[in-house]
Amino acid sequence: MPTFNEAENVSLLLDRLDATFKTAHLTYQIIFIDDHSTDGTVALLQTLQSKYPLEVHLKKGKRGKAFSLMEGFRFVKYDAVCMIDADLQYPPEAIVSMYELMCNNQADIILSRRVDNATGWMRKLATATYNAIFTRLLFGFDYDTQSGLKLFDRKILGNIKVSPSPWSFDLEFIVRSMERHYSILSYDIPFAERHAGEAKVSIISTSFELAWAALKLRVDTSIKDVRRAYRRDTKLAEKVFGVFVASLLTLLTLHVRSADAATVDTGLLSVNVSDILQPQANSQQSADTINMQPATASAADASADPSLPQVSDQTGIQPASDAATAITTPASPEAARLAVKQQNYGKTTPTALPSANAYVALPKPDTKGVSKASVVLIGLGTVLLAIATAWYFARRIKTIKALS
Repeated sequence: MPTFNEAENVSLLLDRLDATFKTAHLTYQIIFIDDHSTDGTVALLQTLQSKYPLEVHLKKGKRGKAFSLMEGFRFVKYDAVCMIDADLQYPPEAIVSMYELMCNNQADIILSRRVDNATGWMRKLATATYNAIFTRLLFGFDYDTQSGLKLFDRKILGNIKVSPSPWSFDLEFIVRSMERHYSILSYDIPFAERHAGEAKVSIISTSFELAWAALKLRVDTSIKDVRRAYRRDTKLAEKVFGVFVASLLTLLTLHVRSADAATVDTGLLSVNVSDILQPQANSQQSADTINMQPATASAADASADPSLPQVSDQTGIQPASDAATAITTPASPEAARLAVKQQNYGKTTPTALPSANAYVALPKPDTKGVSKASVVLIGLGTVLLAIATAWYFARRIKTIKALS
């Protein structure tokens, strides 16, 4: 924990840290690296050493937060390392939750993400600009890089090399860790105003320093490895695969529905009377047919022959002659029986009436084109699904080999 003139904050910070770790039954060590404070911060911390397991060290190297962190890492004796600012803008209670996240997911680094930022608009603008340009654009990942609360495995310190400027430790630490295939997760936290004292950061000069350090780091970085590690850690491949499968299923569902709607055609089948009314009639009697046509005629057509009875439009039936009868689709079996009665009008030997269940109006489906389209779409979807599945598992196997 780097400090510089934080006498008004360290006592409350230590109380909250101690309560948090005791509640979680965790053994901890607090290391302060003081950058030559002038407000009595060191003297106050030394009096608190009897109450808390803390160490106080005076800065020996160059001034700057990044160099304080580098010096403090030398005194770490436990496996999990946490860095946090002493101004109480970051909630110390979040450390335990971050530690649980790291253990449950076997992650190497947990980065805090400031989601409820209570600072001024100028600092918000500087943070958003830096993350957009020098994090997402240059390096292709979306972490809250400059967030001052981080938790990581101590082994990382011995396996990466960081050469920071006074304020540029964070981005290089993340990038070098990603190059070494260490896994990273994010944890959302609220970000409060400074509890007491004055900020040590000059937004303008620090922004230029961070921008220059990011540009130099970009030149000396394998961006392909960094972006591959980011896709792995954020499970981007799994998300893309899931979206692809969901989209494919949606397209198939919509196509099936449209195909069902397309099977209904306005044309109707031509049905022989002998098949419906007289199954056992001879070939001469079967000359009388019912030609089922689209329902476009009305009762006005029947009035052309006054010798025939007038039928209501609701039945959808047209008049018939002795040779053949043209009718539209009957609304029900009763309508079919009425059609036969109309046909028998004036006949010496009436045609037998069909039973209530003998008449069925069949739509003429247009299944030829639908079947071909369905086969093509389903076949294409199957091929794409197989390619996506093979790509996904190949990436997983490659990642496992790289980690091992």
